Amino acid sequence: MLWSLWRFIMGARLSPVLWLCLAFAVPAIAAAPIDPDVAAASARGNPKAIAKLVKSLNSADAAERDAAEEALLILGVEAIPSLRAAIVAKEPSAEAALGVLGALGHAGSVTYIQSLVSDPRLGGAAKIALVKANEAHWQKVSESPTLALCDEHLKLFPESPHAEEARRERAEQAAWSALVALGASPPQKELEALIAAHPGTRADAKAKKMIAEALFDKADRAISDGRPWDALVLLEEGRGWDPTFNTARMEARANKALGRTAAAKSDWDKAIPALESAWKASPSNTTTRDLSDAYVARGMERLNKGDAAGGFDDLNRALAVDPTLADKVANERADRMPALVNEVKTGSKGKVAAAVALVVIGPEGVKALIPVAMERAAVGDAQPLSEAAKVALGGDAATKAALSAALSQSFTAADRAVQTQILPNSAALVRPEDPWSPAAMRARETALKDLTAWLGLLTASQLYAQQGDPAHRPPTDSPPPDAELVGYLAKGARPDQASLPLVARVALTRYVLDGAALAIDMVRSDPAKLGAQLVGRGRPPADLAQWREVVDVARGGPTMAKWSVLLPMGGNVELSHQFVGNTLRFQARGQSLAAGVADPNLSELLVMFFALSRLSLSVDPSIDRLELVIGGPGTSVTTVRARLSLSRVKPPVWSNVEIMAPYTRDELALIPELEAELR
Repeated sequence: MLWSLWRFIMGARLSPVLWLCLAFAVPAIAAAPIDPDVAAASARGNPKAIAKLVKSLNSADAAERDAAEEALLILGVEAIPSLRAAIVAKEPSAEAALGVLGALGHAGSVTYIQSLVSDPRLGGAAKIALVKANEAHWQKVSESPTLALCDEHLKLFPESPHAEEARRERAEQAAWSALVALGASPPQKELEALIAAHPGTRADAKAKKMIAEALFDKADRAISDGRPWDALVLLEEGRGWDPTFNTARMEARANKALGRTAAAKSDWDKAIPALESAWKASPSNTTTRDLSDAYVARGMERLNKGDAAGGFDDLNRALAVDPTLADKVANERADRMPALVNEVKTGSKGKVAAAVALVVIGPEGVKALIPVAMERAAVGDAQPLSEAAKVALGGDAATKAALSAALSQSFTAADRAVQTQILPNSAALVRPEDPWSPAAMRARETALKDLTAWLGLLTASQLYAQQGDPAHRPPTDSPPPDAELVGYLAKGARPDQASLPLVARVALTRYVLDGAALAIDMVRSDPAKLGAQLVGRGRPPADLAQWREVVDVARGGPTMAKWSVLLPMGGNVELSHQFVGNTLRFQARGQSLAAGVADPNLSELLVMFFALSRLSLSVDPSIDRLELVIGGPGTSVTTVRARLSLSRVKPPVWSNVEIMAPYTRDELALIPELEAELR
């Protein structure tokens, strides 16, 4: 190009000014940078031009060297002969040529470069060239990985820093080749075998998707064939292979069909979950109608069976799905609410379920519930209010606030009664002068109402406090269970023990006072069972806490016609009772009693007899006389007969005691605490 320019200049007649311009322009043209793409294109197919580029690798001009190197890299394998020729001839550009040869990353050149590592002059350049060859070859593997290329890299560069990556890529390529070899639609078992053999590879992921797609296709056919249950199983299995696949539409179709099938059989517990799933995935008009109809049908069934809470919950769900049902739901609420309110008000068996149902109904139900539930809490029946308040925790803010206020008011009233009236007077409640007098029983009943209400409302109040409701600040500990309270009594703890924690003290007081009511129930229904636990104590229970201990042991045993009772002086008797008209007769029969009863044995039996006599005559108006018959089996004359009658004096006093031979009145002094009553 410069020669042509020179000939043009020499043949032209130019002015001095143009000559001056050319004098500055020619060096600038000569110094213009070489375009590597143009140089490579010009040299392609021209070995001499390529050889000239190789020589330029040793140019003093850095730009020319870089352009020549880039052009040779563009030429690729076509430049290899010229590069090797320069290396063999050890031309000045040999070291640079060796670097370019390595940078080409051609597999056939690696062995040649390795052979030059020991060359005195070119050894250093050869080592650098090997590093370049490694990187260049790995780039080829990365850009277009094949099984052969991975094997080639590992063979050429066993110590390559990319060896581990190459092995992983080789595994990927081997797995993919195995997958391709299976064909377009291989059986699931073959795909599963491939997955097991090549875990974690791209082929593994593809095989799983292929299995999933096949299962989804089967599910689609199952829905069309009227087998929705099979479709759901297939969809679930398919998602196990490919969790990313969106099966919502197919699931909706399957669930809709399944729900309709179950609804046709009135199997609402199967129909509703299926229709709910279908509606959530695709809330079409037909699915909405199917679901709301199912809710209404099950709701009416539940209401008619007495499950008001479940029934109104279903009707509420139906209304949420289909607002056009508002009038129907409102009519059902209006028709059934009065009966529910009455159940709570009267404290009937279904009071708790009725209270919960009124909460489920909504604002009008809550408004009707609160006054009657608070009335029940005031008489010691806190269950309706407590359970309703717990349900309200999961409801709307207005319902929760209304029940919170009612709960707080009732708990505050019970707490005031417990802490200002009951606990300060607990000693008198537990150890009254006459525990079975009408006044003592009325005092216990009043206390039990407040104690039971306090404990019944405590848990609900604690739940509201845990949610940050400022209206509730109850004690944080839980009432001890009955089994733990038994242990309290065994260790001598009593309700008037101020050192007990408040909750434990309230629970223990209720437990002891409730024991008196249980004793009354037992003496009316099975007095011998209760009496069997009094023999051997040496004296009647001193207070209601001891009565509770006796009752606990008695209630723990089975019900029998006769009770075998051990006597302190040896032997045993069979204790039984019999109601004869207005007389309650206790019989103590045993072989050891045939020849007479030793004094301590008689004392124990009389302890039992007089303790139960006082209790029976006080609480059972149908009894006006008690008898104790002691003797051996088969004897026609009883060894001892004692009679106790209820006088007309109120409160009852002991009178008309008859003891037949061989025992006299004086011998009854064996029981000092009974002596005053027997005189």
